[in-house]
Amino acid sequence: MLYLVVNNDFHVTNLLNQYKNFEQFEITVIRIPYSLNSNCRCLSDNILTISTPYRDIRDFVNPYKFYTAKRKVDVIPFTSDDIVIFLTEYDPINQYVAYSAKKSGAKSLLLEEGIAAYYKNKPEGRNSFSIKDRMKMFYINYVLGFDFIEFNKQGEMLFLQLNQKYIDIVLFYRDVKFYRDIKKVCINSCSEKYTELNSNSCIFLNQPLYQSYLNVNEYNSIVNEVLKEISSQFETVHFKFHPREDDSVKTYVKSLIETYSNIDVIADDFDISESINIYKPLHAISFFSDALFKLSESGLNVIFLYQFFPTLNENPVLISLSRVLSELRYSAPSSLRSLDCNTKFIPQCTGRNLGMLLEELVHEKHAS
Repeated sequence: MLYLVVNNDFHVTNLLNQYKNFEQFEITVIRIPYSLNSNCRCLSDNILTISTPYRDIRDFVNPYKFYTAKRKVDVIPFTSDDIVIFLTEYDPINQYVAYSAKKSGAKSLLLEEGIAAYYKNKPEGRNSFSIKDRMKMFYINYVLGFDFIEFNKQGEMLFLQLNQKYIDIVLFYRDVKFYRDIKKVCINSCSEKYTELNSNSCIFLNQPLYQSYLNVNEYNSIVNEVLKEISSQFETVHFKFHPREDDSVKTYVKSLIETYSNIDVIADDFDISESINIYKPLHAISFFSDALFKLSESGLNVIFLYQFFPTLNENPVLISLSRVLSELRYSAPSSLRSLDCNTKFIPQCTGRNLGMLLEELVHEKHAS
């Protein structure tokens, strides 16, 4: 059995790009929803949905919620013939699925979600853990019983990581340095290219930076400046809010957008891929959204904005991102006032695809 763990619609798109390479396998999709509108029937009719307590602070502090989620994972009949693919370590339930599968002898594969898969594993910029960090770590490891979870601190950000002995292979689409003791394999993303894109149009992917990187006043000021610049440089701008935006901030940003005749807000129920297919923008702009990296593989011209704002650019997490972008030879715009330019990265891997790797793993299992 091939188990696919998905958290959002972008994960579905990522896996659909690879689907023709592994459709011969019996597939079960484990949905652990964040911004996930898809029912995932496009991948399989075998669907298991598990609500995660990690996305809501009220649920997070309730151990019983995690107990309930863990019990749903515990009844999955993993065997040594199975393979589990997951795309992010962000959620403890994702990690628990991979951990449980590995304990049963299955193979556990972490597939690149986006550029965050690169910079979150950089060793630079790690800080000591604060008292607040240690309280969260103790709660996750000992109260919730997730003793297989480790922690990576960069700046003020605490990232959750699965102990590397429970991950067999990390799959990347570009050959970037990896600093964990896990086998790295580069595969072809098999991304389909968008067509008939409009060079005078852009999509802006907002991020709730006021929740982690900036205070609300700093964020409001930066967004105001960004709206002014992109509206003056593109004929049409399609603004996409992040699914986890605060309502009060969202209302304020909408009031700013209303002052520009060439900026519209994309409906919340449109995922990014659907938005690209409808509006056809050539340019995708964001502070540092993970989606940018995936869109670059599908033919869009992507632009990172965080580099133009010192408060963001000097953040230790984003310093790590800058090192990765340099390794990828990203050609950034010269300034915020010259965004209408062509950017590029080093080429993607063009060798074997995911299906080929899965077949190799199956043959290795049978040979042993």
